[in-house]
Amino acid sequence: FVPLLLSRAVSGRILPCRVAALNTLLVIVADPSQAKQKLKIRNKVLELCNNSSFDCRQLFLRGMTTLITLSPEVLKELFFNNITSMADDKVPNIRLMLCKLLPKLKALALEPVDRKLLASIDAAIASLSSETDCDVVAQLKIALTLMDEGDKTKSLGSKQVESVGGNSSVPRKGNMLGVSNSISPLTDMRSVTGDSTARSVSSHYTVASQPHQTSPSRPRPYSGNQTSRIQSMTVGTTDSPRPNQGPPRSVSQKSGVSRPHRPSEDKRRQSLSKR
Repeated sequence: FVPLLLSRAVSGRILPCRVAALNTLLVIVADPSQAKQKLKIRNKVLELCNNSSFDCRQLFLRGMTTLITLSPEVLKELFFNNITSMADDKVPNIRLMLCKLLPKLKALALEPVDRKLLASIDAAIASLSSETDCDVVAQLKIALTLMDEGDKTKSLGSKQVESVGGNSSVPRKGNMLGVSNSISPLTDMRSVTGDSTARSVSSHYTVASQPHQTSPSRPRPYSGNQTSRIQSMTVGTTDSPRPNQGPPRSVSQKSGVSRPHRPSEDKRRQSLSKR
């Protein structure tokens, strides 16, 4: 079916059918297993590029737009120089389509850098610099701006990669142990120690932050008369007698020491008074 596709792409009448046939041929060219037919198909596709018909040349550029995303390596190998040579085309619409492709072509030439392809792009830009069509001039300015931005982005990316590669050989002191340099004692403690250790530390900080509560003072030891101490104790009690409380005891004061009342002493005194 390759001859049928070639005839449809070159001499077909309906444009969508010609575009579909050309895209199918480019898929076959990009297939590594079809290496035998690659040169044959390439020559037939280049007939579109060198054709005197404006529609055929425009169809060629449409197919190259598809091939850029399909297989950039095949485009650089087989069709790159033919695309840039269309900067001298006599139809402004062809030159306009070429200006739209220039940023993509330069991106392909820079990955990896190919001096021959870059020289071909520079020659196309030099040829388009003397353009008189206003639409082509405006599109060329846009293409040059996009190419400059792509060069700046690539240069910045290479500088960042070099800086990262230079700094990676000297690790920071805090990162040698896998610990970040900024660690708060409470919030990030769980990431460094275990959960139990973090809980104990957080509870310690919580207790330390609370105001100090004074413990109740202990009673001072009594130094004084025992009788006044007993009186002070009886004043603080209620009037109702305590259960299982015996009769009141008499208190004799001698040399500042109180003694409990004993019934045997009363009997002894009575017996002595009778005698």
